[in-house]
Amino acid sequence: MKIPVNFSDLIQSPYFTEGNALFATGRIIVSGVEQNDSVIKISGFHQSYPGIRQKLILSSDGFIRETYCAEHGDIFCEHVVALALRYNEMAVDGEKLVEQFDKIVSVDAEVPKETSYDLEMRDKRLYLSDSSLRNSSGILSGIINPTNLYSFIYLKNDLFSFNGKDVQRGIFPLQVFYSIDNDNIVFSLPDYMIFDQSSGVLFDFESSKVWFIGSGNAQILSSLLSFDTIFTKDREELIISLERLKSRLRNVFIFSGNLTMYENFVEEGSLLFNIKADHKKLKLLITISTDSGEIEFRPGRKNQDQKYTVGENLISLSPNFVKLIKNGVVEAGFKFNKGAYTAPLSLLPSIDDGTNALFKIGQVLSVPNMKNIEIDEANVDYSSIEFNINADKGWFSFSIKLPDTVFPLPDNALIDAIKQVSAGIEVPVVYTDDGLPVILRKSVPFLTKLKEMFLENSFLPSEKLTMAYLPAMLQKVKNRKVSNFEGSEYLRAEYIKIIDAFSSDTFPEVEIPKEVSGTLRKYQKSGIAWMSVLKTMGLGGILADEMGLGKTLQALSFISMIKSDEPSIVIAPRTLLWSWDGEISKFFPHMKRTVIDSLPPFERKKLWQNAEKLIITSYSILASDIDLIKKMTFDTIVLDEAQHIKNSSTKRFKSVKMISGRHRFILTGTPIENHAKELWTLFNFLMPGFLPAKKEMERMEKNSDFEGFEKVSSQVSPFILRRMKKDHVEELPPVTISEVPVKMTQKQNDIYLSMLLRSRAEFIESGGEMNKVQILALLSKLRLAANHPSLVSEQPFDDEESGKIQLTMELINEIKDSGGRVLVFSQYVKVLKIVESLLNKNNVSYVYMDGQTKDRQSVIDTFNTGNYSAFLLTLKVGGVGLNLTAADNVIIIDPWWNPAAEEQAYSRAHRIGQTRKVSVYKLFSRETIEEKILTMQKTKKNLIDFFMSRSMEEPTKDFVKMLAEMEFAQNI
Repeated sequence: MKIPVNFSDLIQSPYFTEGNALFATGRIIVSGVEQNDSVIKISGFHQSYPGIRQKLILSSDGFIRETYCAEHGDIFCEHVVALALRYNEMAVDGEKLVEQFDKIVSVDAEVPKETSYDLEMRDKRLYLSDSSLRNSSGILSGIINPTNLYSFIYLKNDLFSFNGKDVQRGIFPLQVFYSIDNDNIVFSLPDYMIFDQSSGVLFDFESSKVWFIGSGNAQILSSLLSFDTIFTKDREELIISLERLKSRLRNVFIFSGNLTMYENFVEEGSLLFNIKADHKKLKLLITISTDSGEIEFRPGRKNQDQKYTVGENLISLSPNFVKLIKNGVVEAGFKFNKGAYTAPLSLLPSIDDGTNALFKIGQVLSVPNMKNIEIDEANVDYSSIEFNINADKGWFSFSIKLPDTVFPLPDNALIDAIKQVSAGIEVPVVYTDDGLPVILRKSVPFLTKLKEMFLENSFLPSEKLTMAYLPAMLQKVKNRKVSNFEGSEYLRAEYIKIIDAFSSDTFPEVEIPKEVSGTLRKYQKSGIAWMSVLKTMGLGGILADEMGLGKTLQALSFISMIKSDEPSIVIAPRTLLWSWDGEISKFFPHMKRTVIDSLPPFERKKLWQNAEKLIITSYSILASDIDLIKKMTFDTIVLDEAQHIKNSSTKRFKSVKMISGRHRFILTGTPIENHAKELWTLFNFLMPGFLPAKKEMERMEKNSDFEGFEKVSSQVSPFILRRMKKDHVEELPPVTISEVPVKMTQKQNDIYLSMLLRSRAEFIESGGEMNKVQILALLSKLRLAANHPSLVSEQPFDDEESGKIQLTMELINEIKDSGGRVLVFSQYVKVLKIVESLLNKNNVSYVYMDGQTKDRQSVIDTFNTGNYSAFLLTLKVGGVGLNLTAADNVIIIDPWWNPAAEEQAYSRAHRIGQTRKVSVYKLFSRETIEEKILTMQKTKKNLIDFFMSRSMEEPTKDFVKMLAEMEFAQNI
């Protein structure tokens, strides 16, 4: 029995003393112990991998209440299992775990009693394979010995799944076979059953069932299975002995066999096929009626091993009969999978109308309570959008309402039927919410028209209609009504305004915060209204205004309007955290917020636990603290410069996906930089399942599927708001962008040509099989050579031994002499260092910032408030979140593959607050790879139209094409 735990004594035990091992193997080391009146919370780490954290909560009644392993997430952790078993040994007064098991059933062979063992592992399950049980190893190998493993499977079978089936306890009595060979009686278990004598547990591999028979019964069964005594030829004596054995063990075992010396072969029998509908598939159960009785056919057994027992009769199906059954089932459209015959739901009509091949070989019992209906095409015109609203709780949903004369079908069933028709199935089969199968006969015209009216130019939802589909549907479907509304009449009117606004491509007015109502421009107020409407409907969106139009101010205004007890969170690049804080101080000084930046973990933990209404943190901090943050719930999540999560395989993306938030928004001027799948990644955060699968997006791009891209564009357009500076800021002076070709110096040209020849030679030598890293290395060398020869050569060169550097210095001096100020961008720190050296030689005042700069805001303030002529920046650090309107000229020394990055850079100067014309000079070395880069830029230039046309591949994939198009003569 369990005994209450004396916590004071327990904490002093070696098991739970800080720094000691928690169990015999010594793999989990205690790192902390917390105690209150009712529980002990023990934390630890894996000895070999300190990053793998463990947690165990023990209650005063001696029960384990919770376990946790950070390594496996929702998969059961082997170390915690071992720890739990060890603890339970301690919590049982003076007795070992296996000894407790042995006492469940006495040697008198009574039916084992059900037992409970208070070891709670919540929301966990162990997934076992055939080999893990047969070898008594697998997940728990080396931690829990085989005896404990089998015992644990029996006691907590609800934690285990075997080969796709949840483990269940079997019903007694158990089947044991016997046969007579040369007057010797031989006992055996079915081939699909394993017996572990040490634990007294039996496991059925076919049915995933487990039995515990206790140590006494286990010893009896073990003796029978190894029985080798020669019986007398006296048949009567043998029968008497066997009957006595049967009588004694009848509650636990049933013995099946034949006292004659031959097997009962069955060549034929009546077949009954029972069809079950389960989880959008059909399952087939086969019953065979023979002269000896009925048996349930086991399809997983080999043809020659189809042996069954009926009472004490042993029946063997002939291989030919088994082959007849299996061939007929396959011809009927069923396949063997995980121990059973299954088929798609689309097979049901042929079974219902009697045309399926099963009817040729037996009797068929079809799915009970099945419906057959026909829906006429005209019913589409009488279908409508029906709204259900609970305004007080912020609950807002809609569905497709069919006419009352039509059998009611939920949205997910209609979507499923449309998908089946799209796949060429003429008679779809769907489920109602009550699990009732419905066959839709002669309904293809209705479903086709329904798709055209309600879901035209949209990708079909993965399962059901979500609110994300409503804006597009409202513009097509005029029949709509609020069938259920809970809330005040005022709120009812507000919701109707929202519906009507989307229908007319306008936004309802919202009450703008007083702090900024006089500051905000008309388009900014419209942006706030757009975000508010989406939030009310439970949707999210991408505010994709061009750089410099005040996305941060719009987002803060929106956040200030949120009335919720839950905090909101802004996640931004680390360099912009204090810019957000500065904007709040300027426009919303009374807004309570917590900025969580680079602090020790224990300090960050305190900030998370005591955060204000708004939390501002970085992507890197989020990834580091995700185990703590994922337990929180936020009202609204805002991602700033969300191109930082455009790669769905990164830890950053996986971290933001784990955050729990009621509403999600994204701020980025570049929703797409290189590929359509980047847009998919953003929407996978905003509204998972709204767009087709990522592989489908990649296929569209690869195959130039313009029709598909137009559909994507139509579907996402309500959720992307993008305004351009030229359309909304009339006072903003013009910007002039000039692509400036530069002739390389002779030495630079010679170096570049040698690099090009060497690159070609390396590619040819590789047989065209270079990996991405190798190709990027060659590309980088060519780009560096186009900037300055010293960057790729061991020979010494003067700083000015580059046509591009010469022109850069000329432009800086001209701008300085005319009273202007200039931002100088480059991808490479080495290039900026060359320019910096020349500025020092020529006594030109400047400030400098790259990725190593610590106090970036101080450097920015120095330039904006001072009289420095130039600001040298790497493109990466200068591309986001900076306001540098003190400059009216921009020099981009080397072009980048992605034009959006360059646009972000020069928009640091060309934004609200700029009063002078801005001139941008994009330098490129003639007859080099940089000309190819500019050509690639032109194909990606229009951000809105990018995903409606075929984008270029990654530069690494275009390397071969670039080299092939270059002629050596052009550099001579």
